[in-house]
Amino acid sequence: MAMNYVWRDDKEKLMFDKASSFVDAAILDIAKKRRLGFSYRKNQHMYAKDIMEAIRNKNILLIQAEVGIGKSFGYLIPVFSSFKNVDYFEKVIISTSTIALQNQLLGDIERLNKFLGMNLKAEIAKGINNYVCIKNMEELANSTSDNKTKELLRSLEKEIYEKNTTDKAFLNDIPDRIWKKIQMKSRGECSNCVYSRRCLFKHHVNEVEKADIVITNHSYFTSMVRKDNNFISNADMYIFDEAHDLEDAIRSINEKSIQLYDIQQSILYFENNGYVCGKSFSDKAEKLIESINVLFRRIMQTSSGIYKNANNSLIVDITDCDKIPVYGNKFVGNINSILKELGGIIKILSNNRNVCCNKEASSVLKYLNYYFNLFFDMKKGIADSNNIYWANFYKNNKINLGYVKKEDVFTTNSIFGKNIPVLCTSATMLDSKGSYNTFKNSVSLDKFSSKDRSVIDGRAYSSSFDYEKNSIVYYDSTVSNPNNYDQYVSDLADRIIELIRITDGRSLILFTSKATMKSVYDIVAKEDFGFKLLMQGQYGVDNSTLCKEFEKDVHSCLFSTGLWEGIDVKGESLSNVIITRLPFPVVDAVTEAKACKYSSKDAYEEVYENAMLKKLAQAMGRLIRNKTDVGSICILDSRVVEHFDGIKNCTPYVRFTDNINDIIKFFNKKVNKLVKKIV
Repeated sequence: MAMNYVWRDDKEKLMFDKASSFVDAAILDIAKKRRLGFSYRKNQHMYAKDIMEAIRNKNILLIQAEVGIGKSFGYLIPVFSSFKNVDYFEKVIISTSTIALQNQLLGDIERLNKFLGMNLKAEIAKGINNYVCIKNMEELANSTSDNKTKELLRSLEKEIYEKNTTDKAFLNDIPDRIWKKIQMKSRGECSNCVYSRRCLFKHHVNEVEKADIVITNHSYFTSMVRKDNNFISNADMYIFDEAHDLEDAIRSINEKSIQLYDIQQSILYFENNGYVCGKSFSDKAEKLIESINVLFRRIMQTSSGIYKNANNSLIVDITDCDKIPVYGNKFVGNINSILKELGGIIKILSNNRNVCCNKEASSVLKYLNYYFNLFFDMKKGIADSNNIYWANFYKNNKINLGYVKKEDVFTTNSIFGKNIPVLCTSATMLDSKGSYNTFKNSVSLDKFSSKDRSVIDGRAYSSSFDYEKNSIVYYDSTVSNPNNYDQYVSDLADRIIELIRITDGRSLILFTSKATMKSVYDIVAKEDFGFKLLMQGQYGVDNSTLCKEFEKDVHSCLFSTGLWEGIDVKGESLSNVIITRLPFPVVDAVTEAKACKYSSKDAYEEVYENAMLKKLAQAMGRLIRNKTDVGSICILDSRVVEHFDGIKNCTPYVRFTDNINDIIKFFNKKVNKLVKKIV
């Protein structure tokens, strides 16, 4: 037996030695022949070798790679090499946070297949509600009397069968009013569907199972890993690109809510169904429901005040607010009353033989016990509770209480605990101290331990682009404070008008507030520029369509609150990124719970500043997307001076100025000269 193990180890070493040599040869060959659109980049080569080593040792590798490294090819080449040379390497999952990157990866994989003479099959996997249901579509076509709808559906049906897909991302724009009626909603509805044989989604699911490389998004990945889905559990490697967004996906998949109506119905269930009767129990139930109502009302009143203070009285609908912290320790008296009354009812029901012997009744009793534990945990307060609690506002003056575990070690172990290599990569993984500690803490990797494999803090690879020559960062310290809202909006509009005249449009303008964006846009749009101003949310156009129009219309400007990352526009169309406000995180329940771990000073740096710098770096990364791109970053927030060191540490930009004449000179010399040369 010992000899067999020696032979197996030698065989594995030989396979990986071949794989490593293949990576070196492929990168050099691609560069030498100028194939796939790039020349040799030393950092990309080293990045690929690091990943190949992690695959060999089945390590968890954290590695930052700035724009310009050639990140996707950098990890795809070791993946292709492993498929070719390692006989047990059969399936890889690549998870991202943006649709744009998913579509790019499909193209990159196809290009590598052709160059390397391989035939790896790649498929995109996403949630069911992204697909058209043929049954719903035909039922709508048969029931509607609207000729425009009928024509649209006939055109859509033709397109579906020409493209052989029901994925909304690959179809022409479908109006929301139609999409809501024809999208797939639940696999449960598919089990007995008469359209099953011709269902393209069912065919797609089968193709995903057979694919060598499955491309998905973080949210779908985390939901599937908890279900131990086949295409996840059978993988030989996980790759998380845009890994800085993985934390949000893990949290969102675990979020739950306490609905007032559900609690009330659980309490009334036993009396309504005859398990208990009599005035005594009825009075206890009524008193408990009123105590819970009082708690919800007090939370709503308190949270409303917190919301208004946090937003500095800006004109924003309260229903836009999300995750307002609930400080359970401020409602101890109310919660203790609930615990006393709920505990008494649970005791009565637990001693009721009819309740305990009935499956449905005992299940409802478990819910009451669950609510008891939640309220008990809530009263500990945001610093000491096991969960994070918050209030979400809805119309008609209603709220619900959301909650999530502070740390989800179970999901972390489900993702990283399998004995396979895992790559986490992004352009913005390091914190302000140049370490991966903030990322590890965010996904509970700091709590992860394994005897068989290591978490490797990889090297951080800098871009090969010439930022000093091709870019400049301008900051304006004279814009009014947002507390003086009208003057603040007026100042922003004036600066933006001046800047986009200098750059002749070609600008992405980023805001942290929808209300401010709309107010500024209304002022700027009154000017006559000779180029188009686009705004996110305008005319109901989705972001993907908006970005395509922005890229196609070279001199247009795009106002946005949601494109701080993910937008990839190369060339002249995006020559200027205007950042109206440093993107410090909203002080919501999750952010505040993170901050509670630190002293006030450390919390600012470890939580708020790190989050701001990560998002700022993503936004600044929208400008230079290839080696010929040139342009400016303009930050209209005087606080940039306080954060110079952090900004310089987390971005590749080196030229900073507060003199607008430097921007004028830069554009006259670099951008306009380049445009004339291109024309």
